[in-house]
Amino acid sequence: MTTLSSVSAGGAAADAGLMADDQIVAIDNVAISDWGQVVDMIRSHPNQALSVQVLRQGQTHQLTLTPDEHRG
Repeated sequence: MTTLSSVSAGGAAADAGLMADDQIVAIDNVAISDWGQVVDMIRSHPNQALSVQVLRQGQTHQLTLTPDEHRG
């Protein structure tokens, strides 16, 4: 699990509903242990919807993130 320190307004993460301090538990049912894993999953799935499980204030949320290869 890894924790988001910030989320850029207008970015794919913000569009998906991710927020600062969310803990990313899993992406597409793959357990996340560190930030590098998140980056690898996003880079390897441009323009493809990813199911992201996050822990926010003690509650689990399921979000859909679609990385955009054209966003910086």
